[in-house]
Amino acid sequence: MPGKNGIFKVNVSLGPKKIIKVRAQSLPARLVVFIDPPRVGQLGIPYWENQLAHEALERAALLRNEVKYSGDILIFQVVPDVYTALRQTLHILHQNYGRTFESGEKQSLQTALEHTQRLHDTLIGLRKGNLDKLFSQVEKSAEMVIRQMGLQPRDELKREARDLAIILKQVLDSWQRVNPSAKISQVDALRRRLQERLDAILHIEPKVAARRQTLKSLIEIMEFRHLAASDFIERLYPHLEAAYFKKHPLLEKKVSARLQYLVSELDQLKIEPFVFPDKNLHEELKRAAWYIERQQFGYARRVLSVSRESLKLRVVRTTLENFITHITQLQFKPRRTLLAPEIAKIDKGFTVILDRLRKIDESRFKKPVCESISTLVKQARAVFRKHMPGPAVLLEPSRRKLVEAVQNPQL
Repeated sequence: MPGKNGIFKVNVSLGPKKIIKVRAQSLPARLVVFIDPPRVGQLGIPYWENQLAHEALERAALLRNEVKYSGDILIFQVVPDVYTALRQTLHILHQNYGRTFESGEKQSLQTALEHTQRLHDTLIGLRKGNLDKLFSQVEKSAEMVIRQMGLQPRDELKREARDLAIILKQVLDSWQRVNPSAKISQVDALRRRLQERLDAILHIEPKVAARRQTLKSLIEIMEFRHLAASDFIERLYPHLEAAYFKKHPLLEKKVSARLQYLVSELDQLKIEPFVFPDKNLHEELKRAAWYIERQQFGYARRVLSVSRESLKLRVVRTTLENFITHITQLQFKPRRTLLAPEIAKIDKGFTVILDRLRKIDESRFKKPVCESISTLVKQARAVFRKHMPGPAVLLEPSRRKLVEAVQNPQL
């Protein structure tokens, strides 16, 4: 990969050659966008935080008697669309690093290091022969480290830290004696592993945060370009008649050029979930430009009537995706009871989406979709109203219904 951040288009073939083209956008993190079937428009997210993937690939390469796998290669996880990628990144920042939230792996490691220091201080006390009084303190501090690591941590350093804490919890050795020097050595080993993992997280966290900002920028670019197309078509649509264009010489060429420009803008970022709908929109705008140049305004109006409604459907899609993201973030604190303003905001979100769906004219769509989407949104709202007020964890059934809605291939 080139040593720069930004958006990359990647053409992956079965052969040894990979073609990588750097996009023009200057963004703070590295992502890839696949341009070949069957993953056109899907994203490749760098697997910075999961070294297990490297280990698995290395083992697989060795089993196949291949050349030793290089750990320097950057592994990418395929994500279906940009909104899913954003929600995944927010989840990583919350769960692993505690970014802007109360919990996270970074906080857990810092807490574990505090208890490790207490272990060290207590073991110094054991050297002075104050055994009975300090036994429980050693066990308590070691148990707290174990809790912070979890019983089945995926990271190797955390597994080693957990094992050392389990050993430290057993104050007496097999001879039922106390060996403070050996225990202090084990505490030092525990501290080194915790600090190494924390250092790795502090190195990774800014990259994941930069990825979040890059994904948010991509979403803003995509949504802005759809909004620009919608705004131009809405302003043009009432004037698509010969009498108006006769009053404005050369207007046909100007309007056609503007439509072609909108096509080129939309074509720059072929990213899911807009690859399929944008392909149809591109064709419609090109046909409309062709008709307008030839002063066939009735045909242009007919084509753009479809584009108008499909762009309204794009707004519904983005509203749904942002709504799901909002609910997902509320679920990061699953046991917290939602406040009345939060409940009201979610309920209003359902109403806004349903109102927008009702205003879409699908009469010219090949495959109408609003009714099926409305049904799922209504089901999500019904479940939400049934469970609220209540803790954020009860938002999950509603969130799943909304995810089911956005997975409709026609949306």
